[in-house]
Amino acid sequence: MLCELINSRELKQLTQQMKKGKDREEEMSCAFDEFMYEEREEAKREGKKAGKAESIIDLLEEHGTVPDDLKKEIFAQKDLMVLKDWLKMAVKASGIEDFASRMNEPFVK
Repeated sequence: MLCELINSRELKQLTQQMKKGKDREEEMSCAFDEFMYEEREEAKREGKKAGKAESIIDLLEEHGTVPDDLKKEIFAQKDLMVLKDWLKMAVKASGIEDFASRMNEPFVK
């Protein structure tokens, strides 16, 4: 009888430990899923920024060779809204110099 009581206590403790382990595993899984979601979203944002920058440069190259320092400045821009404005400016620019001179001005639609 005493042996059964000990085994019953041990079994209960073991069951509780397993439940705690499972709860912890679920927490870790949720945290990992959230981390991966954030990483994917950040990668999407970075991809959009790079795509906008490439499009700006492609449009400007219709007017000639885009200087490396201008390319670097365009690719260094981290604000997606600024890149969207620059893309619109690049479409309307009469040339590379025109675009470059207006980059730091507020965009007017």
